[in-house]
Amino acid sequence: MEIWQWVLLALAAIVTGAIVIAVLELRSTLRETRAFLKTTGARLDSTLSRAEEALGHVNNAARSVDQGAGRVRDLAAGLSEFGAAFSQAGKTVRTVAIAAAALVPAAMAAWKTFFSREESRPTDHPERQDLD
Repeated sequence: MEIWQWVLLALAAIVTGAIVIAVLELRSTLRETRAFLKTTGARLDSTLSRAEEALGHVNNAARSVDQGAGRVRDLAAGLSEFGAAFSQAGKTVRTVAIAAAALVPAAMAAWKTFFSREESRPTDHPERQDLD
């Protein structure tokens, strides 16, 4: 065999050795990747189930908040109606007070006029007798 054939054989051996080492390393990497993906899949399933459960809790909390907001709206509407009724009652009381302020003195004057008239009797004051 000639030298160039020996050189070619040596180069082929070096390349073949490098390819074998790379293939063995690739195989080892693929095994580790497969094992990692198997454990990751299990962990991912567990994480997804926990996330689904947490999302269910969040949905329940949101539903609760919506119900609470509805109750607060109803309470605010009731308080508004109560305030309107209370305001109307205040207006009615003011109207009655104004009417009473006008009517009570007139009624008292009428009472005094009709029921407290004195009969004509002789005057008890001598000074007044002189004037008559």
